[in-house]
Order: sequence, then C-alpha cells, then structure tokens
Amino acid sequence: MNFQINITAFLNSINNIDFMDIVYFLIFSGIFFIGRIIIKGLIHKIFKNREKSKNILESLVNWLAFYGYIVFVLTYFSDSKWMF
Repeated sequence: MNFQINITAFLNSINNIDFMDIVYFLIFSGIFFIGRIIIKGLIHKIFKNREKSKNILESLVNWLAFYGYIVFVLTYFSDSKWMF
C-alpha cells in the first residue's frame, strides 16, 4: 500500500514538471557531453605520441564528466519532491 502511494506521488510530481525545465535540462546535458567529446578530441590531437599522458588525461576527463554530471543532476533537481 505504501509503495502504491509513493508511485502516485511520483507520477503527480512528474506531471507538474514544466516543459521548459525539461528543455533546459536536455540542453545543459547536451552541452556537457559535447564539451567532454571536444576535450577528449583535443587530448587525442595534443598527446598523440605520449600514450601514458593521454590515458591519464582521458581518465581524468571521464571521471570529472561522470561526477560533474551527477552533481549537476542533483543540484538541478534539488527542489523536486520526487528527488529527495
């Protein structure tokens, strides 16, 4: 019974999301991942012959992108009832 109430609250909060909030979230997410792709491309060009440095920087960019995106999602939806 409690599970069904939580699903109903979740669906009600989803229905209350403004369309522009979804658009802004998708735009910011796209910019975030396009930036990641551009940075990794620059790393490939600049560190072409230095494989170890290239791997270290790619790993760092992947780590920053992953955890940065998690922080972005948590802060963007921090005022949403369904998130917390």
